[in-house]
Amino acid sequence: MEKRLAVNDKLVMVRELTVGAIREWIKRLGSRQAEDFDLVGETLLAEISLEEIRLMTDLTAEDMDAFKPSGLASLIAACREVNPDFFRFRAGLAAAARNIQTAGPSPAAG
Repeated sequence: MEKRLAVNDKLVMVRELTVGAIREWIKRLGSRQAEDFDLVGETLLAEISLEEIRLMTDLTAEDMDAFKPSGLASLIAACREVNPDFFRFRAGLAAAARNIQTAGPSPAAG
């Protein structure tokens, strides 16, 4: 599934992620180094990172830098419409991470 929309006077293509693309996204998350962490890209928007938007669209990092966060609402809605399974999966990962974090370290067996 694909959808085209105009964002900031630019025609943007939003595409549905393949299972393989989602697997690659997970691998990149797991192999990231601290110096690779983009605080703005990961935390600016509550429901999606800028990297994830780029993964779902034909936008470049430079394109994204020119956008105002308030102007991304229609783009995020299109990403959600085209990739509902990804958003459910992402929410499940976030919930699992929160549960692990709240549980703390497990007691040593012994």
